[in-house]
Amino acid sequence: MKKCFFALTIMLVSMLAIGCTENINENNSTQASLQQSNDAENQDMEWMKHIEKYGSLIQSDMDNVGMAANISDYNLLKSYGQDLVNDTQSGLDENSNYTLSPKYQEAQNEWVQALTDLNSAGKYIVMSADESLAYGVPVRNLDYEQKIQNYVVSSTGHMNRASALLEGT
Repeated sequence: MKKCFFALTIMLVSMLAIGCTENINENNSTQASLQQSNDAENQDMEWMKHIEKYGSLIQSDMDNVGMAANISDYNLLKSYGQDLVNDTQSGLDENSNYTLSPKYQEAQNEWVQALTDLNSAGKYIVMSADESLAYGVPVRNLDYEQKIQNYVVSSTGHMNRASALLEGT
């Protein structure tokens, strides 16, 4: 981010110097381009805050799901699974508000895939807990377990790719 800020500062200084020698129409064009650049940079920074916020929420949800599963508390498991569904859906909904610069778009796509996978995992966690609650005893639905595992593994891959892409910017 410091590199982006430094590059933006140099670009601003260059634009101002060039703007002093251009005619009014060219100056207006430069100002419009600069505004678009600033808007994209602001969107990028706001999106970074978004992924930090939802990353923390989702990690907490996953920790809670694990704890509830370990103690076989299916009411808690259902509740925490629903928290995961709600938080990932909120993250997906909020994510659609950001129009990022091209350098972040691939990372954003990976982030969306990770949230989508975790949302699906959360739904299967809730269904699995409901099944155990309905029978009054722990029920192992191997199909649900496999789907949960596959979605979590897939989301981890997407999160790792998003992280690697962000580190490369």
